[in-house]
Amino acid sequence: YGGRGPILLALGSLGLGAYCIPWSADLFGANGLSACLFVMGLCEGPSYPSMGTLLGRWIPAHERSKAVSISDTGSSLGSMLTFAVAPPLATLYGWRTTMRLWAYACLLSTAVWYVYATNGPDECIRISVRELEYLRQHGIGKAPHHDKKGRHAPFPYALFRFSQAWAVIIAHAAFNFGRYFVYNSLLQFYVEELGTSAVAAGQHILVGQIFDCIGKFGFAPFADRAIRNNPASRTKVRKVISGVAFVAFAASMAGLAVSYSVAAATCWLIVAKIASSAHVCGFKSNYLDLTQTHNGVLTGVGNMIATFASTVSPLLGGSLLDGSRRGWESMFLTIGLLDLGAAAFW
Repeated sequence: YGGRGPILLALGSLGLGAYCIPWSADLFGANGLSACLFVMGLCEGPSYPSMGTLLGRWIPAHERSKAVSISDTGSSLGSMLTFAVAPPLATLYGWRTTMRLWAYACLLSTAVWYVYATNGPDECIRISVRELEYLRQHGIGKAPHHDKKGRHAPFPYALFRFSQAWAVIIAHAAFNFGRYFVYNSLLQFYVEELGTSAVAAGQHILVGQIFDCIGKFGFAPFADRAIRNNPASRTKVRKVISGVAFVAFAASMAGLAVSYSVAAATCWLIVAKIASSAHVCGFKSNYLDLTQTHNGVLTGVGNMIATFASTVSPLLGGSLLDGSRRGWESMFLTIGLLDLGAAAFW
């Protein structure tokens, strides 16, 4: 059915959920807050594979790095806005007002998506004839949903017999394991280990998000140019970029493990963010390379496993972080070793 509907549901659910968070917390305490966040996450889950389906129907192979970069930058911009605006707003007006402002912004995004988004070029009334012809020349068209008898195509179990599919999935899981620990715990590292305030820590993390955006737009044109000049090099380009990115992220984790100053930690955070941003030209684009027809299924399964990895990451962090410096060092080095393993498998 395309990706437009699931993403519309995800955006609307996030907006409504964010609006209800203060109410659920006030009435039902921590359990109510957790339940509200769980429902929000449940409804938001299909957005990632749905976006992959949309990009697969819209974007030719030699433009995918740039397209995935632009799409993925939304999360970076959202994080930048959050770290820059949320702490001061919460300090001035309280977290409840801040959460409801975010809910209004999300509902506005839902309305914009409803008006302008389409499942593919064939449904878009704003696309020109020239643009449509260009997409047709590069094999982009309406994705098949049915077999010759008009029935819905079965679940593509055979897709997961290929090592290439599992290489992308495992790379995604390793990426999420490190990424979400950094997202969830690095502010705590700045405050508890480096002695900064929460607002100052947010500003330092914001610097990392800025470099994350720069990296995404910086790597993509070179990757697309290499693939356009030599289409047969597409897999090699993806492998080199994500392989080097995993090694660089592992190095940044080792650097954070031995950082005792805010300046040093922020420098290594920048390295980590740049390394993470390179993956938009690596395994994230490789999802689209492997299959167009079943991209939603492949991306959905990959994101499900990667989400499990992002859940394990803070749980492991909770067991290792015992209030001592050694706990942080152990967690950073664990992530680094995992990324080195992911680089080798990739």
